[in-house]
Amino acid sequence: METIADQIGVPQDSEGSHLAAAEAIRDLRKALGLTQLQLAQKLLVRRNSVSRYELGVIRPSRQVLLLLSTFARSHDRQRAFMEALAKAGIKSGD
Repeated sequence: METIADQIGVPQDSEGSHLAAAEAIRDLRKALGLTQLQLAQKLLVRRNSVSRYELGVIRPSRQVLLLLSTFARSHDRQRAFMEALAKAGIKSGD
């Protein structure tokens, strides 16, 4: 069965995780109509952290993932966002 992550074309790197998560975060930010700085302010992190999340350099903390999920839910994108994170191997408890 094809997942929403498959339908929206979430990529996977050779490790199957960082690029998919990075793309999910970037796609969510763009769907919310926010700049990296605006999202960083909402997440209470630095803009360069958002950039590093989107590049797959670092993974967001559990707290940041929960906030992102809340933003996604408020814009009817939670399922797609959570599916993409699951495909990336990130669980809500990570």
